[in-house]
Amino acid sequence: MRRKRGRDDPSDIWASFGLSSRVWTQKHFLRQDEVDMLLGLNVAWTPIVNSDGERDPSRFQHILKRSLATRVEELLSNRLLEHGLYEHPCITKAAMLKSVASGASQKFHTDLPANADARSGSILVALEPGAHIYILAQDGMTYIRLEFEPGDAVWFDAHVVHAGGSYAKTNIRLHAHVFEGQPGKDHASIYLLKAPTRHVRIVTIAAA
Repeated sequence: MRRKRGRDDPSDIWASFGLSSRVWTQKHFLRQDEVDMLLGLNVAWTPIVNSDGERDPSRFQHILKRSLATRVEELLSNRLLEHGLYEHPCITKAAMLKSVASGASQKFHTDLPANADARSGSILVALEPGAHIYILAQDGMTYIRLEFEPGDAVWFDAHVVHAGGSYAKTNIRLHAHVFEGQPGKDHASIYLLKAPTRHVRIVTIAAA
């Protein structure tokens, strides 16, 4: 897999937290008309169920299906190819995510099993202002708040520990799993038993 630095990718920051080549960001990954198309979808929200079987009262999802899923997966695949992040990207489980106002932050977790290929990962694209995600540094104690705006994207590999933040008002994003060549194992989030204790930095995708 070829991993080029995104145009606005703060690679030096990720390196300082032991995350070189494991987190990639790109400003304006999707065009505004593509963002508007996704926000204009008629969706049926369902609660996100955590790995322990509990429903997350703060987050909901709408998994894209049939022709729409194919269209969005092709769009994401083509953009990842353009940026050189994958040679043969395979997108699965493209879904709209919604965080409700005043909901709690997520528990820190990984999106895929511990034995997942490191070339697999997740991509998250902001569709509304104020999107953010917490990413755990390699030391397992400190975490970074990454902020991004509509059309901006962040990709992280299968073993990067992260958490969705809380929002003052409803926020919608696009999420999908990415594999090299062919789909990997089904989604199986792994949650940390102990939360990190130090929040040390806020990073924006516009950072250089």
